[in-house]
Amino acid sequence: MLHKIFLLLILTAASACFPLLSWLRGSSEDNGFDNKYYFDCQSNCYREHMRINEQEQYEKCLNKCTKNAKQ
Repeated sequence: MLHKIFLLLILTAASACFPLLSWLRGSSEDNGFDNKYYFDCQSNCYREHMRINEQEQYEKCLNKCTKNAKQ
């Protein structure tokens, strides 16, 4: 369980820090998925739930981000 949280922390930090991934934060792609909305939403979910170890709530929040980014 702890290794999953650690991995999520590393992936979140990597997506926020590496300039090579900045294109992911751009506007909607041709597939209709709003990457900028998704990554902003993902960051909010992390701040709200992972700091206090609410894994299940965090996953529900991410699912909501994915659903809303597809619309």
